[in-house]
Amino acid sequence: MRGPIVSLLAGAAVAGLYLVSFRQAPWWGGLIFLVVVSIGAFFWLSKRILGRLEPMLAEAGKHLQAQRMDQGIATLKGAFRWAPWHPMIGAQLHAQLGSVLYVTDKIGEAEPHLRKAPRSVWTARAMLACIYFRRKDAGAMRKELEALCKDKKASKESLLWTLYAFCEKELAGKDAAVAVLERGHALMRSDEKLENNLERVKQGKDMKTQGYGGQWFQFKVGEPPRAQQVVQRAGGGGPMPPALRRSGGKRKR
Repeated sequence: MRGPIVSLLAGAAVAGLYLVSFRQAPWWGGLIFLVVVSIGAFFWLSKRILGRLEPMLAEAGKHLQAQRMDQGIATLKGAFRWAPWHPMIGAQLHAQLGSVLYVTDKIGEAEPHLRKAPRSVWTARAMLACIYFRRKDAGAMRKELEALCKDKKASKESLLWTLYAFCEKELAGKDAAVAVLERGHALMRSDEKLENNLERVKQGKDMKTQGYGGQWFQFKVGEPPRAQQVVQRAGGGGPMPPALRRSGGKRKR
């Protein structure tokens, strides 16, 4: 990982210069220089990366919204040149690229990227679970979705519980879907979508997913997706990876 290594080397160089220049200086003074300079260098590098990466991601977003899918995908792939400079950018880019490939039916290409997506981008990991669902691999599907349902933030997403229940209903039947919906409803008592679907499944009726709009269609397990809505929502957010936004730059608006 180039960014942290370069930052650490910069800190070590300054610390070494300090200790050589001031031979009577305490050793812990060099340690302070090492830490402070390394952190400062890392944040400076992060801002530099932001300046290079942001235009590429903005361009990718414009291509995708205009349905120029191949150009958008190519631009996202080009953004990976900056991944070695920050420990979290690569995972975020994998989440975005994998999501776009998935909603454009490039499932084989999408899967390795979705496997590398962080669980903080829960939609990308849920798409991976949907790949397993399409293969009727219930064990792998449940492993992914259970991990998301135990995540503090993702577990508060009504859509996640609905997706899990839908997949369980298709693969394991009504009782399995009811069990999932009851768990979700226990966490979110005020969520009308979960409550209504719980009652519908208990009555042997189909679940209603239209209320989720394009967010539902991106998973491609029910009704045909509406491409414009799906692409705009793919990847769990806008064009800038959240990891980089937290690392020393503000997203332009």
